[in-house]
Amino acid sequence: MAAARHGKTRAITEAVLGARLESVVIIDTQRQDFTGPAWATWPRGESPEPIWTAPRYIWQPPIWSISARVDGGPWTRGLQLLEAGRLADPAHPARGVTVVVDQGADCLKPGLHPLLQVLVRQGMARGCGLWVGTQGPYEVDPQVRKSALHRFAGRVASAQDRGILAADWQCEPLNRVLEHPPPYGWYAIPLGAAEPIGPLDFVRLRVRPGARTTRAAGSDPTAPSVAREPQEIGAPPGPADISRTGDAAVAGGAGAAV
Repeated sequence: MAAARHGKTRAITEAVLGARLESVVIIDTQRQDFTGPAWATWPRGESPEPIWTAPRYIWQPPIWSISARVDGGPWTRGLQLLEAGRLADPAHPARGVTVVVDQGADCLKPGLHPLLQVLVRQGMARGCGLWVGTQGPYEVDPQVRKSALHRFAGRVASAQDRGILAADWQCEPLNRVLEHPPPYGWYAIPLGAAEPIGPLDFVRLRVRPGARTTRAAGSDPTAPSVAREPQEIGAPPGPADISRTGDAAVAGGAGAAV
């Protein structure tokens, strides 16, 4: 979480690319950040269907479908393929997945879609790491802030917003350190920590989320990851196959909120 132009997308990019994740869905509503050479080979588009077939996919759902929540619309269909399809199918070769939400204000505003509630509350237990970027605490549902296991914050200009974070994350020094951090500097706020850790540089640190990779233990971390042999993927579930409503009991946080 940080103010505009502090480097949220840059930080998430370094985390995803640095860890060489094999199974990733990036939800890119702005359609302007994931365009450099590093992303050239990643498939992208509005259609939710590649969520089922592509291990790595930059999904660009239309904003209207997120706001309207039309049953059978692109947004609902994509969440079905992800949560009640890919994560629920034990035979899917890319079942464990990191979901990156670059603009939390577009997708995770208060009043979460029922299927998103499952990812926020039970993501870790279901094999999903959820990374969220947002400018302020009001932009995302309180469940997202409070369920996060890993919290990173940069400059937060509003004293009121800093106070909310300090209270939510039980770390009073955030009121002071987030007002004027170093340029592109970040602080990590571990669960239960009385003091934030930092400032950190995501580019140098290459912060690594928990992820599936093909590198063996003790191998050179700078070496390219080895591609897996293609595996057959069955047919995606249809809307009639989706019975989960998302009102499951709380079972733990999903991943990281940036």
